Amino acid sequence: MLRDKRLALLIPIAFVTWMAFRIDLVKPLWFDELMVYKIADQPRLTDLWNILSTGQSPHPPLNFLVVRCLHAVFGANEFTTRLPSTLGFLAMEASLFWFVARRSNAAYGVVAMLFPLVTSARGFAVDAKPYGVLLGWTGIALICWRATAGRLRAWGLTGLGLALCCATSSHFFGALLAWFWWEKPQDSSSAARSTGWCLASPR
Repeated sequence: MLRDKRLALLIPIAFVTWMAFRIDLVKPLWFDELMVYKIADQPRLTDLWNILSTGQSPHPPLNFLVVRCLHAVFGANEFTTRLPSTLGFLAMEASLFWFVARRSNAAYGVVAMLFPLVTSARGFAVDAKPYGVLLGWTGIALICWRATAGRLRAWGLTGLGLALCCATSSHFFGALLAWFWWEKPQDSSSAARSTGWCLASPR
């Protein structure tokens, strides 16, 4: 059964990874992505911070810092600039599968994973803007919240807090996630509905 779940998890993730690699290789950066590229590529961190503090970009600094590190290690190009969003989208896909499969079975987990791929959200997997990163932290927050109901409550609360902090540090819409969990949903169904609303409304 565990092997079947792993196989079911790998198929959609492999598809998203293939799609991201294919698009990254042929699609040039557009205006908003070029802003991410240029801001992350500033000569000094103080220059990056000055740009953000003067309101030239509406996004918090975490995504720019991650892109900056990737540029330094792997080179500055379309792929490394979009990689955080691709990884975030994959994390969201894996989180959806885990959350649903634990409550039902692997087949329903795959359906949950496939749902974002038939919506406009799939575009965030190959967009350098931090929406894909926000989706990833949203999925991780959901998994951590679920863990608070069991023996790993302390770890779950710690992970939930870190995920919400990282989400807000990547995109200001991350503050919506904190509000959802501040409302303290009584069961995982209501939490999933709240998280689903955020996943469906990243703009």
